Amino acid sequence: MNKAYLALGTNIEPRLTYLDDAIRLLEGQDTIEIIKKSSIYETAPVGYTDQDDFLNMVLEIYTDLSADDLLTVCQHIEQELGRKRVIRFGPRTIDVDILLYNKESRHSERLIIPHPRMHERGFVLIPLHEIASNLQIPSLHKTVAELLSNLPAKDKSEIRVWNGRIGRRMKAFRKLKGYTQIEFADALGISVNRVGAWERGTSQVPEELLDDIAATLHIDKNELYG
Repeated sequence: MNKAYLALGTNIEPRLTYLDDAIRLLEGQDTIEIIKKSSIYETAPVGYTDQDDFLNMVLEIYTDLSADDLLTVCQHIEQELGRKRVIRFGPRTIDVDILLYNKESRHSERLIIPHPRMHERGFVLIPLHEIASNLQIPSLHKTVAELLSNLPAKDKSEIRVWNGRIGRRMKAFRKLKGYTQIEFADALGISVNRVGAWERGTSQVPEELLDDIAATLHIDKNELYG
């Protein structure tokens, strides 16, 4: 069984739907098992900047596929979801990129592993750090944590956890329950600062709480994201 890390990115609406569809198509492969998912992060475009912000995340997977066959699957998913390569670094419905595959370091016309420039990109390193901070990057001989710490602050400052409209929904949920922020924090056994961060959309809300919010507000869970 091989371990790989995939980076997903999208900046064409409905962005969350494209991420969800890519994950669903990956999960539908008998040869792929998703082990970990990072939070979703919103990031400004890099390279070609006259376009909308991206949603990015990283997946850790196990797979029976070779690296080349995994690339073929990723490209088929991109095509199925309407990816068009018109402008370099331009808008896209979905990117599904192989960042790492086992401990391999390779450079062919079709595939470069580790993914080129991943060590320079906060929108890759930050979600990767969330799920694999101590992972050693082949050929670079540094961990994800070390690479992230070496990244200039300006390359990290505008990358933020994305929660869509969750903050507003969180506030509506709390008020529906009749709680102040302090009372809500006490009921959950957490700090009031954490509740405030949830309502501002700057901190990730646990999935089980999102399920409860969606059920209470009688909405589909996807509506919480935007």
